[in-house]
Amino acid sequence: MTRWFSKKVPTEDSRSPSATSTRSMNPMCDIGGYTMNYANQLLRTGKYSDLTLSCQGRVFHVHRVIVCPQVQFVEGAVRSGLKEAVESHIDFPADDPRMIDMVVSWCYSRDSSFENEQDMFQLYLVADKFGISDLKEYTYRRMLSWTIESCFTSQDFPYSVEKIWREAPPYEKELRHKMVQLVAMGYKSSREEDWKRILSDNPELVMEVLDEVGVMHSKLSSELEQAKKEEDEAKEGVMRQAKCRSCRKKYRKY
Repeated sequence: MTRWFSKKVPTEDSRSPSATSTRSMNPMCDIGGYTMNYANQLLRTGKYSDLTLSCQGRVFHVHRVIVCPQVQFVEGAVRSGLKEAVESHIDFPADDPRMIDMVVSWCYSRDSSFENEQDMFQLYLVADKFGISDLKEYTYRRMLSWTIESCFTSQDFPYSVEKIWREAPPYEKELRHKMVQLVAMGYKSSREEDWKRILSDNPELVMEVLDEVGVMHSKLSSELEQAKKEEDEAKEGVMRQAKCRSCRKKYRKY
């Protein structure tokens, strides 16, 4: 499908918590100048709709004033002067109708319900593809949170790591690095055979994991060395203060 916009590669600053859109997290926020409740009502009824989106038989009657400011792809299509703009209709033949439904729901109500982590990641990819910055940021943070919480408990975690490693945009270094860290910390704790297959199929992931193990080992060695140094200094301090109960002479340093 043709791109009508130049996708912006996120910087490190844009990943900070303060950069996360507060509007996207506020259930009482305005959507396109309307209250969220009214925007939701417009979506349900199709009233005043001036644009249709379709995907494999599903049709969504939406409003330019609500969707265009949030979805760069749709805004570019509407402003292009091409067939989509003239007919006020944009088709997404190669996409998952459920994902388009989630995108529309997000634009009108900030609803982002996921059935599983695969849906979460798929919605993240769709948000990246169509330039939906606040939805992408939201799903990105949710994925990071999920990976940390479920890395040693979820039976699907190895497959999620593989999917993220293979399909995440190459500039998403933080997300990829988080996967590497979690694998390096304890992939053997669950589904060892699955991990063996995944690592054998992804040699670049193996190299990243080995590098991370080296970094973690070096850091741990430094921390242990520092802890021993502090312990020795504490013992020496105690011995300098210690005196014989009989003659009150200080003990010699050993």
